[in-house]
Amino acid sequence: MLRFCLLFVLLSTFGAMALGDSDKPIVRKTDHFVVYGWSSGYLLVERAAVRAEITYSDLSRELGLKHSPPKRVAICVYRNRQEFSLATGTGRRSMLLGQAAYGIEVIDVDGSELFRSMEEVLDHEIAHILVGRVLGPAVGSLPLWMNEGIAVHFSTAEDAMTIEMLSNAVAEDKLIPLESLSQAFRGAKTSGLAYAESGSIVGFMESEYGQGTVRAILRGIAEGGAFGEVVRKATGVSAAEIYSAWEKITYRRYGLGRWARQLPEAIWGAMALMVIAAFMAMMRKKRRLAKQYEEEEFFARKWPPF
Repeated sequence: MLRFCLLFVLLSTFGAMALGDSDKPIVRKTDHFVVYGWSSGYLLVERAAVRAEITYSDLSRELGLKHSPPKRVAICVYRNRQEFSLATGTGRRSMLLGQAAYGIEVIDVDGSELFRSMEEVLDHEIAHILVGRVLGPAVGSLPLWMNEGIAVHFSTAEDAMTIEMLSNAVAEDKLIPLESLSQAFRGAKTSGLAYAESGSIVGFMESEYGQGTVRAILRGIAEGGAFGEVVRKATGVSAAEIYSAWEKITYRRYGLGRWARQLPEAIWGAMALMVIAAFMAMMRKKRRLAKQYEEEEFFARKWPPF
């Protein structure tokens, strides 16, 4: 922890110098956390300390963490995107708002709240830490989509952004298949939908197969079970079957939006067909009238003309 403290101070001091800032680092200790920040951001530090303890208590129960180790989790609260990017090495265009490191148990949080509240970001990262504590060495056996889905479901209520992502994916028939879901987190264009889908799937599991399903799956993996076997034992079906059931419900739920998007195209297509049909009918009528005129003119003539 001492090495980490020194590293945080050095990185933050460098960032403060770059910004022309002379604030001093501050530290706030709680039962399970040590929160680091700066004097000008002391309110962020206090908010993080209070929220972290509440979240730790709630999620420990939800995820089945029975015994809390004596080691405190370090939380670094950065005041702005520049400090956060400097400390985490993320690019300016990155949408990353927080990160959690297993083993050393360090959480970095963007406190600028440009995209989401600090509390939501903190809840998400604490969920990752607690999943790591529940699973221990077996944390690598949990698929990335399930790990992120747990963090999303237990930290963020379904909001307009999530609904829009899922609705757009349904409308364009571009939901990410289960076998590609974990990989999708690594793509800049697919990561947002991957988070939305994973959180929705985990929420579906909890509602469809009973509250505590996630806890049972984590417990099974911690005891040495393979993910597929543990999921089937906890739910009675495979992960692929869960995804299939979730997909059908998602298409039904957001299908109206899909039809609404397709309706203008259908209307324009129908109008184009109507125009073509009207044009063909008009041409047939012209040909019929022309033929009729020719016949009437023929019979009206005096033939032969001598």
